[in-house]
Amino acid sequence: MADLTRRDVIILVAINPRPKLTGVDLSGVDLSGLDLTGVSLKRANLSGANLSCTILRTADLEGANLAGAILRGADLTEANLKGACLAGADLTNATAAFADFRECNMEAVRAEEANLKGCDLRNANLAGALLLSANLDNAVVKGAHLGAKVLPGRRRPELLDD
Repeated sequence: MADLTRRDVIILVAINPRPKLTGVDLSGVDLSGLDLTGVSLKRANLSGANLSCTILRTADLEGANLAGAILRGADLTEANLKGACLAGADLTNATAAFADFRECNMEAVRAEEANLKGCDLRNANLAGALLLSANLDNAVVKGAHLGAKVLPGRRRPELLDD
């Protein structure tokens, strides 16, 4: 059972635009369409949460559990997701340009039409990921497990050094 409801999160953000919600359980909660820019959700449980069209620019999601979360159309630009679990998450049409996905479990993630330009995927697990028509321009993939499907028409990510 989730620690907080959608209403609780809306109130917390109204009081403090960048609250620290470290380790909070928001599993299965509908947070779609909220502006959570810069919010700290380190090690939070967001498994199965609906984050469709949620703005998570520069949010700190390091070590968060986003397994099975719905992030369709979400904005994760420059977000920190280092070590997060995104297994089975849906990032279709999401924008995650310059986001940090180092050491993430992104197994079977759906990221069709996603903007992953310049993101850091070092040592990430992308086994079975669907990246059809995703923008991976200048993505750093050194050491990543790239068992992902990338549709022709988009360039495969370049192996960029640090």
